[in-house]
Amino acid sequence: MILLVVLAGFFLPAMVHADDAPTFIGSRIKTEDAIPKSSTIIVGKITKIGPVILAAPNESYYPEIEVVVLKTLKGSGNDQITVKLDRHYPEQAPKLGDSDVFFINGVTTLKLLPATDANIIAVKELIAELPAK
Repeated sequence: MILLVVLAGFFLPAMVHADDAPTFIGSRIKTEDAIPKSSTIIVGKITKIGPVILAAPNESYYPEIEVVVLKTLKGSGNDQITVKLDRHYPEQAPKLGDSDVFFINGVTTLKLLPATDANIIAVKELIAELPAK
């Protein structure tokens, strides 16, 4: 019995507990740092998740995520775009049908935030604080 407890403690330390807060794509990048690095920031809904490539033990690469643009917060673009993103454990995998704020540089997604009213307002305020070009 003791061996089982010891083994469980050794093999399961990285398990996420139900009460842990979720982490989102690009969570290691602060929002205020992601904004100037992003050519485009949109509120979008994920309509298709293409292939998933396992890049390393705790990393996944999504080369073809299709997104319907609901609102453009910075930059300009089309009504539908295809983006790429890297996911590092314990970041949540993108989910079909989710609406998120996408911070995009070229076609690469730097960061995702849930598209809540509070997040959208905060991002708009941070964009407004950027120095004029």
